[in-house]
Order: sequence, then structure tokens, then C-alpha cells
Amino acid sequence: MNACNLLCLPSHNEGCPNVVLEAMACGTPIVATRVGEIPNLLHGDQGILVRPEEIDSLSDGLRRGLDLSGPSRSANNDTLTSWQDNAATVHRLLNTAVHSHGELS
Repeated sequence: MNACNLLCLPSHNEGCPNVVLEAMACGTPIVATRVGEIPNLLHGDQGILVRPEEIDSLSDGLRRGLDLSGPSRSANNDTLTSWQDNAATVHRLLNTAVHSHGELS
């Protein structure tokens, strides 16, 4: 992941994709569709959200996303600075999902 210039996740449907959290932890820019929990994960210059099933939106997002990558990007991330932060974020998102849909039986 550290060697990637960009993570592209053009999903039509997602929950809370671990690959997005992994890219964030590595400081890898992300271009992903605005589905599932992805909009709640990406903030600021961490990535670009695009409309699902719209190739023009994805193409534009990829062009803009490549501008976020390069030698100046840092592997440090203000949101996820450790695997403990990553785990806490996943835990919070899962708790929110469970409570918004009721208790699991």
C-alpha cells in the first residue's frame, strides 16, 4: 500500500471497506464512490468521493486524485495515526451500524 500512488475503489455498494482504512493509515490518497460508510471515513485531502456508476465522475476523480499523490504526500495521517486508531474507528462504525439497525439476534 505504501508504494501505491492512489487507491481506487469504484464500488456500487460497500459497507466499511478495510482497504480504505488501510490506505488512510498509509497516507495513500483514495478515490472512491460515495456509497456505504466511505463518505464517513474520508475527510479533507485524504481522498475524493465520486458518484457511483458515473464514469465521467470517476475519470475526473482519478485525475484529481493523482494530484494528491506524489513525493510531497506524507505517510502520516491526522485521522489515523496508529492501528489502535484504526481499530477504534472500525469499532465506532460497527457500533453505529448495529444501533441504527437494531440489536442483532
